[in-house]
Amino acid sequence: MAEITFYCKRMIRRILSFLPFVLVVAACYFTAEFYPLSSFPMYSKFDNRTYICYLRDADGNELPTVKSTGIYASELKKRYGDELKDLKKEQDYKGSHFDWTTERKAEAGSEALAYLKEFEKVPQNVELIDRRLYLRNGKIEFEESVVGKN
Repeated sequence: MAEITFYCKRMIRRILSFLPFVLVVAACYFTAEFYPLSSFPMYSKFDNRTYICYLRDADGNELPTVKSTGIYASELKKRYGDELKDLKKEQDYKGSHFDWTTERKAEAGSEALAYLKEFEKVPQNVELIDRRLYLRNGKIEFEESVVGKN
């Protein structure tokens, strides 16, 4: 009988050790925030427009970014996007760069290509392409323009 009591007490202690976790989950449930089981609200709404950028050679062929430059395509897009933001701040422009002309975006494209020139593996006659993607009438449409050449 003493052994059963000992094992019961031990089991109760183990169950009670999970009590803080259960309380946190209950608090999250009642406050409508499910962290760490969150629904990731940053991904709950997608914009109807976005952009990507990539490299193209003189023949019009898309270049693999990692093989040709040694950096990932996401880093290239981030660099180009940062240059667009910097240009927007310098010119104290209040609108979106989606409204800009190709000529206006070209300065940011040239700066992004200058960043790529720091890598020795960048081929000659490379173009930086800005492709804008739009969701219109349930279909994805795109526009692209050359924003930089080396």
